[in-house]
Amino acid sequence: MDLLKPSGNKLALKLFESRKGLIKERSRQQRARNCVCRNDFIEEIILEPRLIAINYIKTWFILDLFLSVASMVMRILNLLALIILLAHWNGCLQFMIPMFQNFPSDCWVAFIDP
Repeated sequence: MDLLKPSGNKLALKLFESRKGLIKERSRQQRARNCVCRNDFIEEIILEPRLIAINYIKTWFILDLFLSVASMVMRILNLLALIILLAHWNGCLQFMIPMFQNFPSDCWVAFIDP
């Protein structure tokens, strides 16, 4: 899990006192690998990658998947909304020009008197 690994930000540098200390901590965590401590059996620590993956899929995977997909979907929806807004403004401008010309007879815009 990359979230728990120290990054190169100012807080991490302050905690580990130098870049060398930060690199040592990263390598220590990579050597130690990941483990899962279960709440019901606190004495039992799971170190097997296959069991860690199964535990992750059973617990946090659905939430992580939903949040990552939701972020991508929102970015696409924002882009589509921007495209629709720009198309609307384009239509408004194309209507406004004949309106300023008092709707000429050979124009694509027709003004119908009710």
